[in-house]
Amino acid sequence: MTELQANKISEFIDNLQDQTADKMFEELIAGMSLYFAVVLFGEEIEKNYEPLKLDGKSLEEIARVVKETEIGEEEVYAALMGSLQEESDAELFAEDCVQSIAFSPEFPEEVLAKLNELEIDQNDFAMNLIVTLKDEFIDFFVNDLDIEEWKNDIIDALVASWD
Repeated sequence: MTELQANKISEFIDNLQDQTADKMFEELIAGMSLYFAVVLFGEEIEKNYEPLKLDGKSLEEIARVVKETEIGEEEVYAALMGSLQEESDAELFAEDCVQSIAFSPEFPEEVLAKLNELEIDQNDFAMNLIVTLKDEFIDFFVNDLDIEEWKNDIIDALVASWD
């Protein structure tokens, strides 16, 4: 993304209606959260999913086994800070995030149209937003989220869609 494109899209975002901006940020945060969960729990799901499924276990039983993993609040916070605290790490996180199948935000049509008009790649846009909003994402995880509830809900969702 060129500096001119970045300035134009930034100005556009600054003038978005609150509802549209909120939707855009919600989609971004949801995509980041899902990708982050795959990074944290994907290996454990991968290790257990097939053998337990072949053994006749239900998705709920598989999820229960994965939830028993030793990844708790401290490990989640450590991984989060390790991924996003430094700008260079946030850039790597953002690049991997947008390339992941887990990351598929549905930005509002108005935003997509502006990206198209300005010839800005949606992944470039998302990567820049992730790096720009990394502190807000950390704040969301630290202050607004019940980590255990998130862990349980996200593992249920990941196991249900693992095939």
